[in-house]
Parts: sequence; C-alpha cells; structure tokens
Amino acid sequence: MRPWEALAVLRAELEAYLPGLSERPALVVGTKTDIDDTSNVADELRQKTDLPVVTVSANKAKGIENLLLATEKLLNGIEKH
Repeated sequence: MRPWEALAVLRAELEAYLPGLSERPALVVGTKTDIDDTSNVADELRQKTDLPVVTVSANKAKGIENLLLATEKLLNGIEKH
C-alpha cells in the first residue's frame, strides 16, 4: 500500500471512530528515510495531501530537528484558535 493510500485508510478509520477526528490538526511523519527512494515517495505524498509531511531517519539521526519544529508550529497554531 502506498503511503497516501494508508493515510486515506487511517483518516477513514479516525472518522468512523469519532466524526470530525480526521479533521483535527495533524502532520505526517515519514520514517526510514535512510532507505533508497523514500525521498521520492515523501515528495509524492506531499503532492497528494494537505498535511505537512516531515521525514526522519532514526538510524542516521536525521530530520529530528525538522520534526520538532513542525510539531511546535502545529501546536502553536492550535493554541491560537
């Protein structure tokens, strides 16, 4: 299953569990970006979703700062509403 398909399934499951839940602020974290071709998949996912997409590699300790910044931005946006 492609990541954007998995995201659609997840959003449908959230909505079935509690209507409106899938519309809450969120971001997508792509992992294992040290594996070949994941950056292409992440770029394609960015084009297919309105959510912020952040990529990380725990193995190479990359992207963690970007994840923290994106999370902070998301939380700050929630607090202002």
